Amino acid sequence: MDKCSTISFSGFHNFSPFYYFYIIQVKEKDREMKKYLYLLPAIILLSGCWDQNLLKDVQLVYTVGWDQNEDGSVTSTALAPPIDQTVEHVNRLTIEGNTLRDARYNMDVYVAEHIDFAKLQAGIVGIDMARDKLYPFLDVLYRNPKNHLNARIAMTNTSAAELLSSKIDSQRNQSEYFSGLLESSELTSVVPNISLQRACTILFDPGTDLYLPYITYEKDMLRAKVSGIGLFSKQKYTDVYLNEDQSVIFNILNNETSTIVTLTKRITDGKEPEVSNWVSVNIEKSKTDIKIKENPFRAEITLKADITISEYGPDHLQSEKKLNEFKAFWEKELKKDIDEILEITQEVESDVLGIGKRTAAFKPAYWDEERWHDIYRDMEITSKVSVKMIGTGIID
Repeated sequence: MDKCSTISFSGFHNFSPFYYFYIIQVKEKDREMKKYLYLLPAIILLSGCWDQNLLKDVQLVYTVGWDQNEDGSVTSTALAPPIDQTVEHVNRLTIEGNTLRDARYNMDVYVAEHIDFAKLQAGIVGIDMARDKLYPFLDVLYRNPKNHLNARIAMTNTSAAELLSSKIDSQRNQSEYFSGLLESSELTSVVPNISLQRACTILFDPGTDLYLPYITYEKDMLRAKVSGIGLFSKQKYTDVYLNEDQSVIFNILNNETSTIVTLTKRITDGKEPEVSNWVSVNIEKSKTDIKIKENPFRAEITLKADITISEYGPDHLQSEKKLNEFKAFWEKELKKDIDEILEITQEVESDVLGIGKRTAAFKPAYWDEERWHDIYRDMEITSKVSVKMIGTGIID
C-alpha cells in the first residue's frame, strides 16, 4: 500500500500543472539570484563620489595676475565671473602673501566660498615678477593637480594688478576678456598659444628660452592690447619684446602659425591714393627648417612660403614679369625681417628658436649648457627665403 501510494504521488509530480508552475518559479528566482551575484562585485569596485567639489561651495577664478613686491612677497589679483551674467560687475580681489600659494590661501578669508583655479582661463605675469627667475613662482601652479594646465599665460608691461584693475570697454565680461584677447591674437598668428604647461616645459629646457605674449593697456581706447612677444633669457625677462609684425615673422620661423597669416608692406612711394603704395599677402603655407652646421659652427635657417596677394590697389598682376617682381620683393623683405629678429634675439641672448636644443641633439660637441647663451650671442646664423606665388587673389 505504501508502494502504491508512492507511485501515485510520483504520478502527481509528473502530471500536475502545479508542479510545472513550481519549477518555473524556482528558475525565475535562480535567474534573479544570478543577476544579483553579477552586480555584487561591481558594487564593491565602485567607490562612489567621495572626492566631490560642489560648485556652490567654491568661487571659480577665470583670470589671475601675479606680481612680485619690493620686499620679495607676492600679490595675486583674481577676477571671478559675476553670479548674475546680466549685471556688469567684476568680482575682483587683490591679496598679498609670502608665496603664491600663501596669497591664494589668504583669499579664502575674504570670500564666502573656497577659491578654486580649476577653471582658470588666463594668468598674467607682472613685469617685476617676469624680471626675476620665473619658474619658482610657476612651480606651485604647475604641480597642483587641481589647477588648469591649459590656462593661457602672458605678461604685461606694468603690474598685473594695475592691468586687471583697469577699466575695460568690452562686451565680454572682464573675467573672460583676457583669455579671449589672447585667443583672437593666436588666430591671427600674432602670438602662439602659451599655456601654463607649455611655459613650464620650456623653462625646464636649457636649450630653449621662454617667450610670452606681451599685453599693454591702451588708455585712450579703454582696452588691453596684445603688443607682441616678450623675450626671456635664463628664465628672466630681457626688457625687450618683439612688436606685432615681428611676432608674426617669429611664429612663421617657429612653425607656429594659425589659419590666418597676413603681412602688409610698403612697395612703392608717391602713388595716389596712398593705399596704392601698399601690398598685403596671405601666407597659405610655410615651412622653416633650422640646421646646425660645423666647420665653422653655425646655424642655417631656410624658409619656404606659398603666398597669395590679398590686396594691391593698382592690380594688373597677370604678367609673369610682375609676379616675379613681387616674388623677389617678398623674398627680400622676409629675409630682412628674419635677420632683424635674429639680431634682436642674439643681442639679448634669448634663444627662443631652440637652436641650443638642436645643437645638443645633433652637434653635442658644441653644446655647453653653462656657456650656451654666450655662444648663441656670438654664433653665425644665416637665413634663406624661397617664396612661391600661388595666386593673386584679385579680380582685375
